[in-house]
Parts: sequence; structure tokens; C-alpha cells
Amino acid sequence: MKTPDQAVADVTARLRRSWPRTVADDELRRIGHNGGHEPGDGDQSAWPHLFPLGPPGRQDLEQHFAAYQAKTLAWRKWQATHGGDGVELLDATRRVHGTLQAIPTRLRVAGIDAAARLSGREWAARLARGRTRATALLKRFMPPPDLPRMLREVDDWADVDFALLCDAAAWFRDNDATGLTPRQVPVPGMHAKWLNTRQHLVAALVGLDELPLAPAHPPRVHLTYLDPEHHAASGRRHDCISLGDHVQLPYTPRIVIISENKDTAVAFPAVAGGVCVEGGGFGGATAAALPWLVAAPLLVYWGDIDAAGYEILDGFRSDGVPAISMLMDLVTFERYERYGTSLDRHGNPLGPGTRRDLPHLDAAERTMYHVLTDPAWNRHWRIEQERIPLADALEALRLLQARKAVFQLHLMNQHTTSEEWAVENLPVKRIVCLANSRKMSGRCIAGYELVGERFGGWIRPVSSREHEEVALEEQRYENGEIPQLLDIIDVPLVTPRPRLHQPENWLLNPNFYWNKVGRFEVNRLSSLVDSQDPLWINGYHTYNGLNDEIPTNQLHTVGSSLKLISVSTVQIHVYRPGAAFGNPKRRIQAHFNFSGVDYRLWITDPLLEAQYLAAPDGVHTLGPCYLTVSIGEPYGENCYKLVAAVIGAAQ
Repeated sequence: MKTPDQAVADVTARLRRSWPRTVADDELRRIGHNGGHEPGDGDQSAWPHLFPLGPPGRQDLEQHFAAYQAKTLAWRKWQATHGGDGVELLDATRRVHGTLQAIPTRLRVAGIDAAARLSGREWAARLARGRTRATALLKRFMPPPDLPRMLREVDDWADVDFALLCDAAAWFRDNDATGLTPRQVPVPGMHAKWLNTRQHLVAALVGLDELPLAPAHPPRVHLTYLDPEHHAASGRRHDCISLGDHVQLPYTPRIVIISENKDTAVAFPAVAGGVCVEGGGFGGATAAALPWLVAAPLLVYWGDIDAAGYEILDGFRSDGVPAISMLMDLVTFERYERYGTSLDRHGNPLGPGTRRDLPHLDAAERTMYHVLTDPAWNRHWRIEQERIPLADALEALRLLQARKAVFQLHLMNQHTTSEEWAVENLPVKRIVCLANSRKMSGRCIAGYELVGERFGGWIRPVSSREHEEVALEEQRYENGEIPQLLDIIDVPLVTPRPRLHQPENWLLNPNFYWNKVGRFEVNRLSSLVDSQDPLWINGYHTYNGLNDEIPTNQLHTVGSSLKLISVSTVQIHVYRPGAAFGNPKRRIQAHFNFSGVDYRLWITDPLLEAQYLAAPDGVHTLGPCYLTVSIGEPYGENCYKLVAAVIGAAQ
């Protein structure tokens, strides 16, 4: 049996659905006008209404009679204060244990006024306001086709806005507005933005499908010319183009950057053949209508790292704008997270919002989008584009530009294979990607070399930076995606660069795109697994680790820095290792046994980190899987073993 509060909630729900149509019907009947009105949920059938209380069956009533007696008593007390004046509690007589009992079964509410009294004081005021506005509309205008919908739409308006609606409709009824813009309509107190959002209501009161105003002006695109030669010739720096105008740009752009932020677009550094477009004021359909934009050899979208940024990017692509993203990935997020925010520009808290299906994002973009729409995410919700230095953006763009221009040359040459091209020009190594882990402000990529159908040794492409981390832009494919675990990749290299702690290193060539040539089947990984020997040197531990440390004075004995191992189970521990020392940051750690030795190693796989840092602290157990274990950079007198990738058997 429902409680009085539950029954009143049902009354309020029906009142909320039905009041506009009931008020409209009452006012139309009052003036003797039916207007061909369609009956609906709020016509005469809406009220009075009987609300069932969910009375018990005989067996349930006899088994729990004491409980139902208490509920019946609660209803009697409620009836004493709320009954009458259109509210009636109806009983049914039931035989219980040989006696007749009156059990409340239904609540009868006569009409919306009685319902409003039950639902709270604000409802009486709401009905009074609705009736007053219905009377005002029917006094000045013919009944609109859907008066109930109009009453609902103006329900929460201030009185001044409702009066303005009536004045605006009266003006359009009595005057010819053909060719006027919203700003030119001479109604005192009305501005163009007010009218633009309420044109449909004004038209309905006048009896028109739409107001005869001048069509809205075509979308405009604001852009900044970046070419230094154009600047040197005193060419204009900024421009504005209306869609539909046949405008010849001063030069054909070779690079177009769509920037979400206006200030970034205006201040972007000089780029030969470049144009930066302000993307905040138009959508993908507008961009797709600009031939010089979609035809640019390099078309880049750069926006905020937040859910909206990825939704905008997906919208551009769905409208036919083939832009690749720049600086909108997990590496960039981690690098600039200290500049992130969880508040909007009004100081209101940001949140995950509602996740949408974005089919045009690549794997890395979709991963970041899902992280930022996960309610369990406990880090910043946004990194604004303008917080990233323009010098860093220019470097990222140059990397994209260089690879776009050069790397595909060997693929276009139909007379040579990748291997032949490598011999004649520069090394291109084909690897199975077995790690793409977090390192400093970039990534550490590693994999087994494929030579025809045979496997070579480990290869780790590195950059020329101090710690040799690889920037995201240095490992992209031409379509903008970044390597995923088990991708088979042709990687452009320069020369071997072995180091004592990482003898597998090769210096990469940053001027070339990487090329994905296929996928490696997970069931073939068993052929790549390293021996069951312990992971290099054991017996050295950090405070939170176990067998995770290698003294640098013993590195000469290790011989390698990468191993692919198979384990039957691994526990992922999510916790705050530095909490006792005032550091609240959470990390994830792998606990596993290999070759009879227990290990506790930190995980640097960014996708796995994003997945488990979005979960509560605790222990998560995985079944059989493969681990890529790596020796990291020296720190002080030690190097440290890391789990660079976890590859599930079902991956």
C-alpha cells in the first residue's frame, strides 16, 4: 500500500502533465469557443481522477495485518487534515481473520485546484498565473492552435516578458513586417535576441507559420592570415568571409588550423601558407562549404580538452570536414593538467555531462572523451586551449606538417617495398607495438621487429630530447591516430642509439608519419614471450614496490631493458602511495608472480591508468594476460622496473 507521500507524488505528477491543457480547456469553454480543440491528457478525462493506493491481496493482508493497520492509521490521520474540498479517501471492505476491515484503496481528487492544494503552495500560484495568462491571450488574440503548449512554455516567464510577447504579437498582427530584421521591429522594450528565441510563439499568436522577417544573414567566418611573406608584402592580417560570397584568398592555404578559441586564432604564430580560422562561431556545415578549407593539404582542429571539444570535433568530421586533432590527447592532458579547471567561466562546477555516441573520433580521442564523461573521473574536467603555449602549438603543427609532406613518399613509390626503400634512403623498421606508455611529458613506444615473416629483436624508437620521450605528434599516423597495442607499424628511424640501461633504442626521424600496416593477432603473442628467467636482478625494492629496483652499477649485467612475459593472474592496486607523506595523488600498481618471484611494479600504460583511476581505490584482479616490462630512466643510483603495457588474452 502506498503511503500518503507516495500518493501525493502521483497526484503532483498528473497535475504537472495535465494543467496546461486543463486550464486552456476551461478558458476556451468559458468564452464559448472550442476551436476544434483536440481532447488529450488534460481535457475532462484528466480530472476527477482515482489514484490507486496498491491495496494488498487477501493473503498478504492476513500475513501482515499489523503493518497494514499502521498504514491505515496513517491514512486516517492524513485524511483528517487533507480530506474534503475535492479530496476523498475511498475504502474497500475486506474480511481479515473473520472480521470486516475498511482498507483505503483509492484517493479521489476532483480537479486541478484540489490537486494543487495537495501538491504545495507554489502550485496554487502557478495555476493562478496560468489562468491569468490564458485569459489575457484569449482576450487579445484568436485562440492559437496549441494554447496548452504555449501556456507551458511561458509558465516560468517573468510578467514583463509575457507582456512583451503580447505587445510583439499585436504589433505583427497590425503591421507589415516584410523585409525587416528583428532589430528593426519597433516594439518598445524588445531587443533582437529576445525576438529571435521567441519568434515561433509570436507567429502562433498572429496565426502565421513564421514571421515575414528578412532572412538571417549568412554565417561569417573570421580568419587570420599566417603566411610571413604575405605579412611582409603589407597584406591584411585578419579577414571575414560571408558564406556564399565568391572570395579569392590572397594565397591558397596549405595549412588550415580551426581554433576553438578566438584569441588563439588571432595570435597564432607565423606559418608559411597558413590560415587560422576562428571555430567558435560556426559549425561543420559552414566549414564544409569553404572549398579552400576542406581542400587544404593539412587541416587541423585544435580545441579545449573537454567533452565539448571532442563533440565539436566529431561534428566537424560528420559534416565532411576531414580535420585531424592537435594537442587534444591524454599526453597533452597530463603535460598541462596543472593548468586544468573544474569550473566553467561563471564559476559553476563542471561535470561529466551526458556521453554521446561520437562515431568520427579515433581511438585515442574516444578514450579521452570517455574519460571526461565518466562520473567517476576525479581530476580536472577541462584544459582550455589557450593555457597551452603557442610555441608548443607551433612545434606540434610543424611535426604534423613535416610528416604530411614527406613520409608517404616511399609508400607512393610503386617500384620499391618498404624494406628496399629503407636500404636506399633511411631505416624503416616494422614492429609489433607492445608498449605505448607514459614517459615524462611524452610516451615510450616499443615493440618486436618483424623482418618478413620472422621476428627480430626489440626496438624502442626515441627522440633527441634529454630523456628521449616521444611526443604524440612524432608517432602519429597520417589519419591523425596514434599507435595502439598490437598495431603493426612501419617506423621511420635514423640510427641506433643504444644506452647502458636501454640498448634497444633507435633515434626516430620526426619528419615522417608512422604507417600502420596491420594488426597482430593476440593468439600469436605466445611466440614472442621471453624466457621464464626472473626479471633481470631481484632483491632490491622501493618503499612501495617489490623487486622493482636495479642499481645503476649493475646495469652492465642486464643485457636488455624490455621483456614480454605471460602471467596467469595480475592484481591492479589503485591507491594513494604518498598519502602518509601529504601527497594525495593516486597511482596504479601491478602485483604478480613470475617464475616463482613476486613483483610489485608501477604501471605506466596511460589507457589502463585512465580506466582504473576512474574507479574507486581498491584491488582489481585480471586473469591470464601478457605484460610488457621495461627498465625506466635512471634516477639517482637506481633504475626501476615498470609495467609498460597489460595485454589481455581477449584483446
